[in-house]
Amino acid sequence: AITWISKTPYMKRRMGNGKSQITWLDSNVRTYLRGTFFNRLPKAVQDAIVPVKKTYYDCYTNATLTCDDTVWIPSYREVFGGDSYENSGVIYSDRFPNDSSRSYGVDWWLRTTKSFSFTTTIYYFQYVTDDGSGLSHGVTVYDYMMPCFCT
Repeated sequence: AITWISKTPYMKRRMGNGKSQITWLDSNVRTYLRGTFFNRLPKAVQDAIVPVKKTYYDCYTNATLTCDDTVWIPSYREVFGGDSYENSGVIYSDRFPNDSSRSYGVDWWLRTTKSFSFTTTIYYFQYVTDDGSGLSHGVTVYDYMMPCFCT
């Protein structure tokens, strides 16, 4: 299998889809990638894509979960390594090395939730900042995506 990862950040989207308590599984970004984005790919590419099991961290249940995805964005672990959020999964250290090359000058989403605010009941998702570091912010923010898929 070959994993294809976007070379540059792609179109801005919000994680939130009208709800503030969401995970990767029900995020607006995932819905867009599995629908509109996938349908815009050439038919030959669509036919070559194979579903894979991807992990994502759900901060509300404090669990690392898995789902089947055809198109996705990287997780915190895939970009930054370590075990701080997801406790399993691949690490794309060659694609996202720990240096300035991880910076694209824009913020881009990761599929990992960070924390749950009990006072405002809003989920936060991790993202890679315009300088290549990792932070989190609310689901209503528009950030870029780095679409990935396997063939």
